[in-house]
Amino acid sequence: MAKSLTKYAPRYLPEGYQLAREITGSPALGFGATESQLALFYTRGNAFEAVNSPLVVHVSNGPTSELGGTERREGVAVDLGRTDLVAVYHDGAWAPGPGNDQIDDHGIVFHWDTSTVHSITVRVGNVTVGVRGSRAQNIDTAQLVRVSRSLALAS
Repeated sequence: MAKSLTKYAPRYLPEGYQLAREITGSPALGFGATESQLALFYTRGNAFEAVNSPLVVHVSNGPTSELGGTERREGVAVDLGRTDLVAVYHDGAWAPGPGNDQIDDHGIVFHWDTSTVHSITVRVGNVTVGVRGSRAQNIDTAQLVRVSRSLALAS
């Protein structure tokens, strides 16, 4: 995925957030190991907590891509004010170990963890975008919606 896809940078960021890093290709890890992806990492400062819990915009050229950590988990529809896209909110992410709604994936146990990150996945045309934020950095659902609404997504 070409760096020109920074056009997917949100026009709104919560106060103090700035672009800290851009990763392209499979190392972006938002949508598995596909080369056709981009991740934009935003942090508020350089403290360990901020860097360890970034606000991330993941972009994939796969219209059916699943945002890592939300696979096979039904989310809740979100209205972003446009009829040409589909947006889904996930209130957490899969985490290793036993716990709520645990599953066994080829001998590895995962549970649904709502204490850390949450996300909105948006599908429009041939593009899937995931916006993931950390509750530890006070990113709430309203901010995830606002960041998602500010994306320049063409249908």
